[in-house]
Amino acid sequence: MTSHPEQYTTGRLLIIGKISEELAFFCPLLREKGYYIAHTTTSEQGLEKASTHLPDLIILSTALQEPDSYTFCQQIKATTLLSHIPVLFLMVDHAAYDPWQIYKIGGADYLGYPYHPEEILTRIQHQITIAKLQKRLDKQNNQLEQTLEDLHKLETYMEEVYQNLQEFSFDDMLTKVANRRRFDEVLEKEWRRGARERISWGDLQHTSLSLILGNLDDFTAYNDLLGVETGDQCLYKIAQAFQAVIKRPADLVARYSGATFAILLPYTDSEGALQVANLMRFEIEQLKIPQPLSSVSEYVTLSFGIATGIPTNALASDILTRTAEEALQQAKQGKNCIICNII
Repeated sequence: MTSHPEQYTTGRLLIIGKISEELAFFCPLLREKGYYIAHTTTSEQGLEKASTHLPDLIILSTALQEPDSYTFCQQIKATTLLSHIPVLFLMVDHAAYDPWQIYKIGGADYLGYPYHPEEILTRIQHQITIAKLQKRLDKQNNQLEQTLEDLHKLETYMEEVYQNLQEFSFDDMLTKVANRRRFDEVLEKEWRRGARERISWGDLQHTSLSLILGNLDDFTAYNDLLGVETGDQCLYKIAQAFQAVIKRPADLVARYSGATFAILLPYTDSEGALQVANLMRFEIEQLKIPQPLSSVSEYVTLSFGIATGIPTNALASDILTRTAEEALQQAKQGKNCIICNII
């Protein structure tokens, strides 16, 4: 899996630890893009090769043992010669992992499973670009004006990187439920599936698709009074309470927008969706999160809008979201209530 570095100009990569056949398939693609790739299977070999060749990026497999990948990353960052080299964690399966722990120990980024060629290329190139910009800044530390200019460029680039990488993520970092991008994809998929089954089965009742939108009442005032950190904690608790109510694998809880959550329920009619919404109201009541500015309760409450429809090729899937949003706006007029609209 090694090659001659003089043949490649984009960057030098060192992969440490065992990799899957699936990832190995992408190595020729990386070489085509101008990357030199070296590979070792043990931490001892990896540390030696990194110190000798000083790669532009270290890709560290979570399959690494003795020591584990987290401990070995800390060793790399504690080595003066290697501390500047970005470390990108490679997740080898669907096992749970904590991105914040990766960043905390010095990891620059991670490649989640399953792998996507575009995401791999983007994340690798971004880390190499950032590392090169940082190296340039270090060399110009005695030229204050130029350094400040480059710092501004780096900040702008990092913001662009963050926005780009967010597009590859399916999880909302704050609440740990699905994000809007994931919701939109699943909604479109379920709408098309329902439309196909409607034609195949001719059974309208069992192809119903329901959407619940829940919005925290008076949340802007709550945030202003108690602070963003308290507001974030509240959103997390609400999201996890919703997740606890959902039992079927096909059901989806997502953060729809700031203080609004979406619950997508395939094969669910309006009566079933109403039952789920009432269960969620009950779970929120049990949390007893104080809300000093509420006009309807001493605790945090939500308003719910429900839309139920039969998917059809004659209508776009956004008819469901628009109908649920209309129901939610009606519910928010009274607060802490549920409005259900049928398409």
